Amino acid sequence: MKKNLIFITTDHQRADTIGMIQNGKEVTPNLNRLASEGFDFKRAYTTCPLCVPARTALATGRFPTKNNVVINDLKNIPEITRNSKTIHEYLFENGYDVSHFGMQHITLKPALEDRVKFKRFLTDDDYEEICKRENIPLFGVAEDRVKVSERHGDICEDRQYTGSRVSLFEKPENLFRDRFYIDNALNYLESESFEKPIGMFINIWAPHPPFRVLKELMDRFPNPELPENINEICEGEPPKRREGIAAQLAEEKDLEHWKDVWRAYLGLTNYADELIGEIIEKLKEKGEYENTMFVFTADHGDHLGQHKMFQKMEMYEQSINVPLIIKMPEKNGVKIETV
Repeated sequence: MKKNLIFITTDHQRADTIGMIQNGKEVTPNLNRLASEGFDFKRAYTTCPLCVPARTALATGRFPTKNNVVINDLKNIPEITRNSKTIHEYLFENGYDVSHFGMQHITLKPALEDRVKFKRFLTDDDYEEICKRENIPLFGVAEDRVKVSERHGDICEDRQYTGSRVSLFEKPENLFRDRFYIDNALNYLESESFEKPIGMFINIWAPHPPFRVLKELMDRFPNPELPENINEICEGEPPKRREGIAAQLAEEKDLEHWKDVWRAYLGLTNYADELIGEIIEKLKEKGEYENTMFVFTADHGDHLGQHKMFQKMEMYEQSINVPLIIKMPEKNGVKIETV
């Protein structure tokens, strides 16, 4: 009998959050248990520390340069290769009921949703309808943006990027972005008959900035232990690196600011882990946990003030080392330390 596949990603989650202890408690207790039961890859690396290229590569198994998707653009890349087949298509062709919940950051022609007859396909477009109705800014407010100078070859232009500002999400939790995704995913699992194996893709937004956070998440890790190299420029750093976007986003931020950033980031990471736990429990309730293969990873990490940088883009460990856990039925847990 074919096994179900649950493929879960978060966004901006660093590899070192798996097994991390902050304020005396686990940041990712559910993922830690999944890692103990499966293959826990400690030296997994993103193909590109940018969301869209990394996610398109994950979907196709092809490097960003092979897909011609090397920038964060969902619609305007002119020469996307058309011969990149996705894991979604392989599953569908092999008799799986395929579904998708969460943001859709995979850039292909034809588009992903036009390649497969999804049993359920829920994305940011669906959440945006709630945002419009409830007056929720989908990608943050103007104060969340930072003006940076971005270079493309010989062209340098001003752009607005998401900065490290922390604020509270003051609407009810059921309107929170990832709560919306997971509630729909849980409802789908509840109604699923499992007459056919399922291929379920869940893309959790957390802990992606802007950090608009439920207050109780800010209170989960009130006094985070920060790495020693917060606001410390790397020894021997090339002079031009300060012109990079990650460096521009971290300018003039003090340690109290980064403490709040880490509180928000850890709270969101812990919340994402909690939601993953709900998916696991629902599968157990349906009697399908032991018949399910789990894959968990992230598109890339985040500097979070280390090397005086924020977001991703630069090739430091905290940006490119990603969590990767594969849990297979009837297999014992293995920690893999090699590249």
